[in-house]
Amino acid sequence: MEAWEGRRLRLDGQEFLRFRGLWRREDVPALVEEWGCLGIDRAAARSDARGKQGWTELLVDHPVRPGAMYSELFADWIRLSGLMDYAVGLLGLLQDHAAIGELVDVLRSPAGRPRDPEQIRADHRDERWVRGILGGAARMNMSCEFERDSNSMTLVSRDLAKPDGQIGFTAMLHVRLTPDGIADTLAGLVNDWLPPLHPYLVSEGGAFRIAYRPPSDLLSTLWMQFANVLNERRSLKVCSFEGCPGPPARPHLFLWRYGSGATSPTHSTSKYCHPLCASAAGAARRRTGGGRDAEAGDQLTEAPIAAAGGHPPESGDDPPIEDRSA
Repeated sequence: MEAWEGRRLRLDGQEFLRFRGLWRREDVPALVEEWGCLGIDRAAARSDARGKQGWTELLVDHPVRPGAMYSELFADWIRLSGLMDYAVGLLGLLQDHAAIGELVDVLRSPAGRPRDPEQIRADHRDERWVRGILGGAARMNMSCEFERDSNSMTLVSRDLAKPDGQIGFTAMLHVRLTPDGIADTLAGLVNDWLPPLHPYLVSEGGAFRIAYRPPSDLLSTLWMQFANVLNERRSLKVCSFEGCPGPPARPHLFLWRYGSGATSPTHSTSKYCHPLCASAAGAARRRTGGGRDAEAGDQLTEAPIAAAGGHPPESGDDPPIEDRSA
């Protein structure tokens, strides 16, 4: 990768959903051009200082190399994207308990499970939870193994050259296939990524308030986004446009109406993950002659997948806009 200077980014809180979409080397350059470096070296150094080195040893080829501040490998991005996809897949299981049984059926299949990322991508084309979990593991160079006695799933590294990292990090990804077990695994995984937040005092019009400095790397910010989603019990919604290309081009899974310009609770983009999907869906309706009826139906917000024990976001919610440094 080329060297990148630090830059200011404006985030809407859903970027982690786009970073799930790196399956091949060809997927990476567009995100690099748009966002710059993830800051893997900074996240790795912080993890090392906290004595938690598992993910760097298993998922990053050369963490904290001298002089590597703005140089990152495509393979590292793909493995870290696989971990994000795995985490989002677990969240999907929490919001759709029926999918837990689907995953177990796949894991127990006598025909065997595909281990190649492209084969998994081809066999599971619905961009949903089973593909995220199996495909995420495969991109991390791991395989999912089902333990019948404990009704759990373990991840085993296929890289025999990295046994030390395998012990700690894959143990963290062990999950009991029950709602409580999945939630426990998600909490432990996210906690390992969250950076310490440093408070500071802000004076505004003679009044004081406490603010917090965000992390200095995009990678940690993405995981903070995911933690916020879990904390707020946001429900994932699926883009209604059948031709949505999905991540990294567009989120496909989304959490609220896209963009700060959607001021009406009945705005049609509440069904779509991106304005381009809303526009393309409208053009498709006009070509088929169903424009008027379909557009009237677009005023209804698609019901999100219900979160276990949670509640869907209000249809009028707008995403928070935050400044972050990459």
